[in-house]
Amino acid sequence: MARPFFEPASPDSLLSLIRNYHFLCVVLDFDGTLAPIRRRPEEARLSSRTRSLLLGLTRRGGIRVGIISGRSWQDLYSRVMIPELYYGGCHGLEMRGPGLDFRHPEGEKFRSLMSSLAARLRSQIGGIPGALVEDKGLAVSLHYRSVSRGKIPSLRHAFYRCLAGYESELEVVAGKEVLEIRPRLSWHKGKALLFLLDHLALVEGGPPFCFYLGDDRTDEDAFCTLAEAGQGVAIRVGGASPTAASYRLRGIGEVQMFLRWIRGGFGPRGLT
Repeated sequence: MARPFFEPASPDSLLSLIRNYHFLCVVLDFDGTLAPIRRRPEEARLSSRTRSLLLGLTRRGGIRVGIISGRSWQDLYSRVMIPELYYGGCHGLEMRGPGLDFRHPEGEKFRSLMSSLAARLRSQIGGIPGALVEDKGLAVSLHYRSVSRGKIPSLRHAFYRCLAGYESELEVVAGKEVLEIRPRLSWHKGKALLFLLDHLALVEGGPPFCFYLGDDRTDEDAFCTLAEAGQGVAIRVGGASPTAASYRLRGIGEVQMFLRWIRGGFGPRGLT
């Protein structure tokens, strides 16, 4: 069971583990972790306070920061605008950052199909108020947070009707009031996280200790992967549902507290 991160002993109990690693890596989800979830994805904004905290971490020696999101890389970067960060778009199918420019070779083959599916979905659900189709390039999302409860069954029916015949090539991942179509590949946030950590280990000359923070079902892959690798600590943001994370933060306010804790060098006994 995940316990509160800021219980009196929780942060300090990690210090001996962190000291055994070459450097520190902090990786976070975006929506629901760094920025509040909005009814429409384009309305999400990173607060100036959170951005300042992230920027401060990039200026500390021995710390690298990344964001892995379901958003496209371009969308994600446009909302953060810190060149020193590492950005994983479409759950890490595309990753950019200092010295890193990665596109999953199999995923790239699906761009044309995703564009066609997005257009088909828009034509099928155009009459349902509040439904929003988002073409991310390597994935397509159907957001229904603003759809009335009575319309959701017909919306889901139209969604799956559009996918008929593509079941062997594509998969559907459910998030918080969103259905996302992705290439059926052996890839998720956990594998993207390991790819980033391996890249950083090569650049820095040794492995990092990693904190991974996320609030969604898709972050559970990263929680499990990090636990299996034994290379860091997973932290679930918000909610009370079962999780593979070891710790929990109550919301974005406590995420900011966590970033301040990291930026401050973990207090008087931590890394400086």
